[in-house]
Amino acid sequence: MTVLLPESGANARLEMASAGQV
Repeated sequence: MTVLLPESGANARLEMASAGQV
């Protein structure tokens, strides 16, 4: 998993959602 910065919280949510779909 990629370590994202706090300011990328929105992107982190999208990445988590994408990972869950895979």
